Amino acid sequence: MKTKERIVHAAIELFSKKGFTETSVREIAAAVGVNESSLYNHFDSKGAILQYILENYQKAVREYQGSDAMLARLTKDATPDDIIACIIVHFPPEKENFFLKTLHVLLQEQFRNEAIRNYVANDMILWNERYVSRLLQRLIALGVLDESTDIDYWAKLHVSLNYKFTARRVMGIGEIHPKFCGKGDEAMKRKLYETLFSLHGTKHKRGGELMLEQYFSNNEIAEELGIPIDSVKDLLEHKMELNKTDVDKLLRRMAKKLSRQ
Repeated sequence: MKTKERIVHAAIELFSKKGFTETSVREIAAAVGVNESSLYNHFDSKGAILQYILENYQKAVREYQGSDAMLARLTKDATPDDIIACIIVHFPPEKENFFLKTLHVLLQEQFRNEAIRNYVANDMILWNERYVSRLLQRLIALGVLDESTDIDYWAKLHVSLNYKFTARRVMGIGEIHPKFCGKGDEAMKRKLYETLFSLHGTKHKRGGELMLEQYFSNNEIAEELGIPIDSVKDLLEHKMELNKTDVDKLLRRMAKKLSRQ
């Protein structure tokens, strides 16, 4: 690893543990095993190191985040997993820890450093809102989601969830924490889009009702409605109508199933 890279890695380690303000140039140089004058051959100040860290992270995210080209590959058969593939930043495994620590530093300094604050606002939040909005528009155009979908609401909900989970990971209470319980970032995003599909997905609706096969096996449908299993196929193929009593029965059963998950 070149000296400049070693300086950056050492700075990120120290900034993430002690904070940018509390870390001295002397400490960074000592961690690298060079004297201060050698460090200044690569960076003229501690602020310049932080600026480089920001620019390096921006470049990496642009390389590994979703793109309009990925959105263009979505089809009318798109699933929540296809959506997740478009929106998750997939850093190479060997670099993931490095970039997580980098993000830790950036989020710590977002309220003190204007360049970082602008990055968080313009890229992490506003760019993502616009990207998710284009994703939802694409799904509506394909007929995957119905036209009543509130694009602005779901885009802001996605970005808020993303920002909150990023903050949790930076605070050390994400999936890697020994006492972490519940679902992680990716699982929560998948649940968000499963909910979106169940509410607005054209394949999940039948006269405004739920898509039965998403939640129940054929045996469960037959059992709950008291109909022969051979009739379930007709029901799922829209040849039979659900009355309000049937819908209420299925909704109660669905609520019980979801409560156990």
